[in-house]
Amino acid sequence: MKETIIKATEEEIWGTGFTGYLRATTNAIVKAFGDPNHDGSIDDKIRFDWHLKLVMEDGDVVVFTIYDWKDKTTFKRINDWHVGSRRGTRTAEFEVLKSLFESNVRNAKFVASDRA
Repeated sequence: MKETIIKATEEEIWGTGFTGYLRATTNAIVKAFGDPNHDGSIDDKIRFDWHLKLVMEDGDVVVFTIYDWKDKTTFKRINDWHVGSRRGTRTAEFEVLKSLFESNVRNAKFVASDRA
């Protein structure tokens, strides 16, 4: 199965919600997905985030975000990230994201929000 990971737009991430935790170093995430999209939300609850989409070989698209929810740790020292998606933890989408993170982000562990 061939997959492509590309940046998602603000419009594409609209409607995503907390799905789980990605336990990985900032360096490992940057190595896998590049630099974060921007620094900070207006309310300062999110300082660093990635807006991404996984395009599957069959054309299916999984939109997801990685972000630091209310974490005041310095960027390079964050190891517990939040992941947002549209369909939640009891779907094939969750398993796709879990596989993606565990195969592309060094020493990553992806845990569903209801299992953390």
